[in-house]
Amino acid sequence: MKVRKISRRLLSLAFVLLIISTMTLPALAASTGAKTMTGTMSLGLDPNQRGTSTQATIIISGLPPNAVVTKITIDANTMNYSGAILSEKCRLSSSNISGEVVNPWGSGNKTVFTAGVLGSLANGTYKVSYDGWNASSLSYGYKTYTSIKFTLEYV
Repeated sequence: MKVRKISRRLLSLAFVLLIISTMTLPALAASTGAKTMTGTMSLGLDPNQRGTSTQATIIISGLPPNAVVTKITIDANTMNYSGAILSEKCRLSSSNISGEVVNPWGSGNKTVFTAGVLGSLANGTYKVSYDGWNASSLSYGYKTYTSIKFTLEYV
């Protein structure tokens, strides 16, 4: 008797999950995507100084007019440098958000933004820069991230 009751509950749960998954998955799968663009950011600092790099400008267009951001990833793996510039924060601004969003520099030079951009319109102009510190007390340093990958995911 107890086995029969558990079997009914499991069958009911499986049926509910099946109904839910068929209702939501096709709608999401049909309207999601990602767009990747590239840009460059540079920073040069005297010893023991902090500063903000030049801005990479990324223009996203051609997406559906009602597309909204779910996630933005900045992948800055390609660089040229001299000295001891440490990247500390990544800054993101857009024509579709007020102010700017600042996140700690991500591990592996990959920084992910969701808070502050989630739900904003996807088509627009984005500006990305980073804050750095020259950890050397002796010499000037510079770091340029070339071909940063800006990936915008949207629904």
